Amino acid sequence: MDLVSYNFRDRIACDYHCIDSHISSNSHQIVIVKNESKLWQKLKKSTPNITWTRVESWASFGFPDLVGYTENTGFFTVELKIVKGNKIIFSPHQIAFHVKHPTNTWILAATLDPRTNKLCEYYLEPGSAVLGLVRDGLSACGPTRPACALERLLLAACA
Repeated sequence: MDLVSYNFRDRIACDYHCIDSHISSNSHQIVIVKNESKLWQKLKKSTPNITWTRVESWASFGFPDLVGYTENTGFFTVELKIVKGNKIIFSPHQIAFHVKHPTNTWILAATLDPRTNKLCEYYLEPGSAVLGLVRDGLSACGPTRPACALERLLLAACA
């Protein structure tokens, strides 16, 4: 696993460096956080039969954003990602988490409509697909999902 993590660590560090070089202030980071918050609200509203706990990012580096629970499926995690373009950006800690914990973990990526800046397409992928998502971005994802189908998909996948 160290070899896999090392290969992707260099690539991600490069990606973050490139992003940082294009950000002149914290405004870009604030927009991503705000949009991720919108994704969290949309997921919470679309999944009334799942009990959610949102995890603070400072609590444990790499741990997913959400812990979900149902009596039938038990606990599972969901990492929220807002995607601009095709690339999905993960920290090395997030990649390591999903490589080490490939079951009952999910990645929910959402794209933004470039004209309205509203959430428009949703992709739900298992955590075990993280290396493909890092390498190929949205090209590695299955079909888009409507927000109203997220609960059914999560419950079926975790069963």
